[in-house]
Amino acid sequence: MATGASTAETTLKPKKMEDVRFSQSPVTREATEKAHEMVDHAADHVAQAEAQIRSKSEQTRQSLSEKQDELSRNVDLYLDKSRTFMKEHPAASLGIAFGAGVLLARLMRRS
Repeated sequence: MATGASTAETTLKPKKMEDVRFSQSPVTREATEKAHEMVDHAADHVAQAEAQIRSKSEQTRQSLSEKQDELSRNVDLYLDKSRTFMKEHPAASLGIAFGAGVLLARLMRRS
């Protein structure tokens, strides 16, 4: 009876990964190796894609930051030019503002 218990104990023990690998048939072992190679290959491609995406993202962020700075400078420049024009030509500024208001009112009525 002691031999029956020891047989049951050996079948219930979890097998180590090395034991499972060595007990596989050659076809199963080859398929497992190929699957691991494919997963490793896919992981390499994913890592390369991630690096490219991160690089492009950083380049885009820098480009947008530069464009934002340039736009901000241009807005400030045009505001300064507008203020200067209004100070130098107040009557013309009032006439332009009135004309723009009339035009805007007509466009709004049509809608």
